[in-house]
Amino acid sequence: MLEFLFMLSLIGNAAALYYVWTQRAAQRGFDQRAEAERVILRQAMYARGRLTSVEAAARSNLSLTLIETTLREMATDNQCLSDLDEDGRAIFIFPQFDDEPQRREATEREILRTARIHNGELSVQELALATDLNLDEAREWLMTMAARGACAPVGRAGERFRFEGLARST
Repeated sequence: MLEFLFMLSLIGNAAALYYVWTQRAAQRGFDQRAEAERVILRQAMYARGRLTSVEAAARSNLSLTLIETTLREMATDNQCLSDLDEDGRAIFIFPQFDDEPQRREATEREILRTARIHNGELSVQELALATDLNLDEAREWLMTMAARGACAPVGRAGERFRFEGLARST
């Protein structure tokens, strides 16, 4: 009988130790996930809302596996969106950190100011020189604004644009 109670005691102690061990492991996992979320959110803020798992892992001391797993869980929990970039890599989008609408408005204002300085007529090259846009971006912006009716192509299509109402009166 005494042996039976001793064995029962050993089994009880082993079960208690196993329970403590599993609880600590779960807590470590929870702590790691919380740290990964903090790192990811910080990186997403600095990256203007668009982040890959490789970028987040490279800028932290956490493993790529932990970062990828946490990002997938965050996307599943609707804390961020996931998409593919032009090269097919997974990119995670945090709309709360995306300042794209503000940047778009600021760029449009800058284009209009530049057109006013150039007497309401602006070439792709003049726009690229006056702003931080490259030639392709400047052409794309002017074509987009022309499609919306803000300006009209003049002469050779796609190279020079007229903004009605922005010509300075002499």
